Amino acid sequence: MNLTTLRLVTDICNGIFFVIQLAILAFMVWALVACLRRPDADFRYARKDKKFWSGVLLGCALVTGIVLFTPIRLPFQPFLMLGAAYGALYYLGPEEQRMGPRRSSRGRGKGSW
Repeated sequence: MNLTTLRLVTDICNGIFFVIQLAILAFMVWALVACLRRPDADFRYARKDKKFWSGVLLGCALVTGIVLFTPIRLPFQPFLMLGAAYGALYYLGPEEQRMGPRRSSRGRGKGSW
């Protein structure tokens, strides 16, 4: 392999990793928005309260954003990204399941009237 081919393969791999990291960031933002939109009363069924999960998910999104969009290189970046993805996955999985379906915060029933 010559140097040009090696550089092309490296650029393709870097592009693929960037797309994967963007998908992880979108997943973090989705989890954070889902957490912030859920009423406080639903968190009584979860293991932790809304402030805890909001902080964890905000921290995960910040770590992912720092890794993606700044020239700052954090130690153990792949493991930090994996941990951040796990935090969002855990919130959207078991914690959302414990809280049950989303309840209306206004106390109204279903229907348009």
